Amino acid sequence: PIAQVVRLSAAELPGLRVIMHRSARAIIFAGLVELYISNFLSCSFSARGQQKPLGLQRDADGMGVHLAAASDPKNRMQLSKKDRILTTRISEASKTGEWLEVQRMFAGYTGLANQVYNAALTAAYRCKEYQAGTNIYTKMSDLGIKKTQPSYAMGMKCFAKTSCAQAVRSLWDEARTEDMLGRPVFGARIDAAAEEGDIIGAATILDLMRNESCEPDIQHFTSAINACKQAATPSYHTAQFLFEKAVEAGLKPDIVTFTNLVGAHRVAPLDKLKAVRSQMTEWGVQANHVFLENYVVALFHKLRRADVDSTSDALDVLKGVSEERLCHAADVIKEAMADGVYLTFMVKHFRSALQKKGHL
Repeated sequence: PIAQVVRLSAAELPGLRVIMHRSARAIIFAGLVELYISNFLSCSFSARGQQKPLGLQRDADGMGVHLAAASDPKNRMQLSKKDRILTTRISEASKTGEWLEVQRMFAGYTGLANQVYNAALTAAYRCKEYQAGTNIYTKMSDLGIKKTQPSYAMGMKCFAKTSCAQAVRSLWDEARTEDMLGRPVFGARIDAAAEEGDIIGAATILDLMRNESCEPDIQHFTSAINACKQAATPSYHTAQFLFEKAVEAGLKPDIVTFTNLVGAHRVAPLDKLKAVRSQMTEWGVQANHVFLENYVVALFHKLRRADVDSTSDALDVLKGVSEERLCHAADVIKEAMADGVYLTFMVKHFRSALQKKGHL
């Protein structure tokens, strides 16, 4: 099938519709097709009160998988009472972001229990101390401490956040060699691919999960869609394909799924962007301020968040934007306000700019 796509002329590519095979390789095929297309083309809101930022929600979902893995007998070793107490205290401190307390407790630890190290590693990730997390993982390796699924998962997450792609690949290879694959490790590898905007890498892991009889859940698909969003050229075709594959698998998309999906549509035609919003309404998913901001960014697809610190900045962004997009942006913001969605500073700047232009 890929060879057939390669033979298509550039003129035929925009009308290409990828056939959604049920084979395990279908997702990779979609990713390759989308990258090939990119080379040629280069080409109802409702919420009550504030909701979790996207990153926190995604991390919370991932932590649930991590905690489940930590309770797996093969990921545990016998702990002394002292180590068990320390593990609990580190974990509790990390839940409230008390990194200095975590450091204080872990600094004096001289034992070799992997649960203590895993707790410290997880704490570093939770507290966004990613470099410290990579140091903890490296110390585990230097001391020859047995690594488990949580070790590899949180290690990959921390290395990915510090842009150490080669280290992520090394951890992944080691986890496979040590037969430590499982949901948290698969999920962390997809997250790492998403950080790089590596669409094929993320799709490859989804395929591998299916081949290993470990069916991906909505978080795995959501993270793969995030790879489409983070790619140098956002890939809305592949993001939509992955969304449809998740639905085919009987999974229910959530607010993070739709936020990533709309983010991947920031280079898409307006009708495609509107379709994402319609899908969200059909699924009964309530929007939050993070989704709203991502939708506005997608509407003005050349926009970078750093470009908008004032109403004046927003007015500059709106120069040359089509009347259709301006009107739609005004409608979206008005509806969000009516439904009680919290407006971020950036969205407020656009609201003021649209008011000055007579659209609100």
